[in-house]
Amino acid sequence: MAMQLSFFNSAVLTVVALLSIGNVQAEELLDSRMEAFLVENHEGRESLHAASVAEPGNVLEYQLTYTSRATKPLAMQYISVPISPNTVYLRGSASVSATSEFQVSLDGGKTWSSEPVKRQIKDKGGKLQEVVVPESEYTNLRWHEKSDIAPGAVKQYHYRVKVL
Repeated sequence: MAMQLSFFNSAVLTVVALLSIGNVQAEELLDSRMEAFLVENHEGRESLHAASVAEPGNVLEYQLTYTSRATKPLAMQYISVPISPNTVYLRGSASVSATSEFQVSLDGGKTWSSEPVKRQIKDKGGKLQEVVVPESEYTNLRWHEKSDIAPGAVKQYHYRVKVL
């Protein structure tokens, strides 16, 4: 059953870019765009197509683009997005055209960890073991920016999810 990417529209509204810019409104200094693409493989060649509908098993690539309209460098702190309902993040698919630290959250963005996220569990014998948390438990993604965005510069962030 195909699902309309209506969750994509709500995700666009919840993308957060925290800037260190004083009292100036962020939307005056930074243009942002979020696009969804269907990832298709044909005979080993990958292609991306604008997505408005997705079916279970499809892989989507989200591309976030930020363009500075400022006259001075902007100190971007965080770019944060939720994992849309009925999708799971594909580990290792996050990339960026800037210097940043990629992190994930398991609790709606309250706490953040670098990948792979690990936790301790007790095995059947009661001994503690460290295990990798599955991507299905990720609720949010974020990039902690380490560099400013120069006037007129563009920063892009990419990640992929699989539709459940």
